[in-house]
Amino acid sequence: MLYTVLDVIIIGGGCGIAAYLLYNMLRETFRKK
Repeated sequence: MLYTVLDVIIIGGGCGIAAYLLYNMLRETFRKK
């Protein structure tokens, strides 16, 4: 049970980091235009 919760947190955290990096990249692209 505990490992399942940890997996969800890790996967969710990974998606959050990926979305954050993608957001920053798009923001930099729009700033250059």
